[in-house]
Amino acid sequence: MPTIRDLERDLYPCVERWLKRDYPWTRPNVGTTYGLIDVLGVRRVGGLFSGEYELSSVEVKLNRRQFARKCGQALGYRVYANRVYLAVKSDGQQPLFETTEIAIASCIGVGLIAIVEGRCEEVLTSPRYEPMTKLKAQLLSLSMGLRLCQICGSLFNDVKRYAIKGSGKRWRRAFEKAASERVAIRFYVGDPKDDQRRFLCPTCVSLLWLLAPESNR
Repeated sequence: MPTIRDLERDLYPCVERWLKRDYPWTRPNVGTTYGLIDVLGVRRVGGLFSGEYELSSVEVKLNRRQFARKCGQALGYRVYANRVYLAVKSDGQQPLFETTEIAIASCIGVGLIAIVEGRCEEVLTSPRYEPMTKLKAQLLSLSMGLRLCQICGSLFNDVKRYAIKGSGKRWRRAFEKAASERVAIRFYVGDPKDDQRRFLCPTCVSLLWLLAPESNR
């Protein structure tokens, strides 16, 4: 017999389809040891002149019972995401959300999505939050496989990369290979034991290699 959690998971594909209209990167059931987000979406919002990006989390529920508690659960993911939503399946017999429920969600600061016959309808837009930098970065890197370039600030997916530890000739060799193959570079700052990883996207790697003096290659 399927559990409530299993039935909720059946709704994830519908929510993912809705997110993909505006969020190129989506994934269900992601998070860290501090909590799992039902469905997450990531998109660029910086336009032509910035690499800024935004995360939206969606908490999925089968019904509206104990509505305020469910809104509170959705709000908790603001530590990860810039926008937080509660998505609830509608039986089609009642209003998508009651006036009081919309007021509660607005007061708490949670967006609302109604799931009706396999499609999602946004009833209330989430306000924008500033999540914890550490948790947002962990979510992007460990759960979504997305890296943040330390130079241009853009997100990218490093399917292939060169990892550098040390300095001097290792850096030059790695830059030469990465630039010629147009792949990313991962490097470390501070003590390698602290595992402070940083990334350079393929475009910035190529640009730095082109700008480097011949004597340093």
